[in-house]
Amino acid sequence: MSSREALWWGVRRWIGNGKKTNIWNVQWIPNNHQWKLVTAKPQECQLDKVTDLVSSYRWNKPLIFKTFSKEDAENILKIPISITGRDGNTFWIGNLNGEYTTQLGYKVAMDRREEETRKVGEGAESSCSSLSQQVWKVLRSLNISHKVKMFIWKGLSDPVPINE
Repeated sequence: MSSREALWWGVRRWIGNGKKTNIWNVQWIPNNHQWKLVTAKPQECQLDKVTDLVSSYRWNKPLIFKTFSKEDAENILKIPISITGRDGNTFWIGNLNGEYTTQLGYKVAMDRREEETRKVGEGAESSCSSLSQQVWKVLRSLNISHKVKMFIWKGLSDPVPINE
């Protein structure tokens, strides 16, 4: 997973007044594990922004249930709408304060990579790969400089070229 993918994996949208949030292309439904709509956009649908689903600072329930699946509709209705008219904003779910840091992005990328490796090779993964992951975990936890960690990792991972 690249750093850009790690960043976009955790980007979410707080609705606010809904004027800047696209219904169909943005991850904005917090009660859904993927934060995206399950419902595909109907061809004749003219709805574009979340504000199109709101009437007098309340969700337009009949429109929502007519347009979306039951699951999506129920999740949408759980989202609070700003009664002060504030714009929504973007936040990152990997951090309690909603801010992205490269350190957290790296951790997410490594965790997702490890998860994908586990899914793909459940039982079929080589012991060498498993061992190298365990070694790298131990190295990351050591309180030594990054240069030393990389030197040890390279020495354990690949043969070190020497002149005989």
